[in-house]
Amino acid sequence: MASTLRIGAIEMRFLLVTFFSILTIFPLPAQIKLQQNFEGPDSIPPGWGVYNIAPFPIDPEANWTVRDTGSALPGIATRTGKAHSGMRAIGVSWWAGIDTVTGALTQSDAWLITPRISNIQSGDILKFWATGGNGPAPVMYVDSLQVWLNGTDSLPSALEYHLASIVWPAGSLYGQFVEYIYDLSVAAGLDVWIGFRYYQDVTVDGFFVHVDDVSVEGPTSVDLIDRQLPKGFSLLQNYPNPFNPRTTVEFALARASKVSLKIFNTLGELTAELIDQEMGPGTFRAEWDASGLPSGIYFCRLHAGGLFESRKLVLLK
Repeated sequence: MASTLRIGAIEMRFLLVTFFSILTIFPLPAQIKLQQNFEGPDSIPPGWGVYNIAPFPIDPEANWTVRDTGSALPGIATRTGKAHSGMRAIGVSWWAGIDTVTGALTQSDAWLITPRISNIQSGDILKFWATGGNGPAPVMYVDSLQVWLNGTDSLPSALEYHLASIVWPAGSLYGQFVEYIYDLSVAAGLDVWIGFRYYQDVTVDGFFVHVDDVSVEGPTSVDLIDRQLPKGFSLLQNYPNPFNPRTTVEFALARASKVSLKIFNTLGELTAELIDQEMGPGTFRAEWDASGLPSGIYFCRLHAGGLFESRKLVLLK
């Protein structure tokens, strides 16, 4: 039988990693078509599917399974389960590539498939947080994850459009979640299923991949209005203010950074997340549609490159 521990450093040819960028205007509010954080019972959420299509049986616990933070992982003695938010995430182990009859290490082919997602529109995006690999040295393995798309059926054999491949190089920090965002416009007008495929040659690589906080939604309305390098970081007062129910917020970035633009109520509760992505320097305009929210005072908070700035917004209906 295969050893319960992976040892040694591995070299492998990296898979192509495909990222999609979005810098255009879309109408608000963003419609949430799928949202899953895996905080329910220790089982696959309703409507989701888990499949092994490798030509050999595997340990079911090695396939995609919802686990608590700190829980034991199959085939791994040096790490425990992780989550991006809350206490639980879903993950798959390198053991999904072990034939439980012969004990041979081969190629895993383990799938996690979302429920049916209705009426994809141009500009809709897939967002999720994921992590893989087990660095740092001296024990390091490459990990990877494929993302597939289909508009006819929920089975792995029907997932025909390869949306992206993600590779975590040897030495990637274990449990360090990164957000991935992909444009679904190619499926506009269709109902779709999205598949996460752990297709890994475990004879040389593979460790453990976690996925958390999966969503499909329309993007926030964001417009680049000036590419000239601003003098500094700033968040301007929204206009109009007071407003009903839409308002515009402009902000400037002097350098590229991860940008978060969020709206909070007076209790400090998150009301809307307008932006959460990497952005280059420039001056930008974002819109917020507060339809369905009560009149009152709200606060817009911009966070970029370690800097913070807030503005008070007044919704008056």
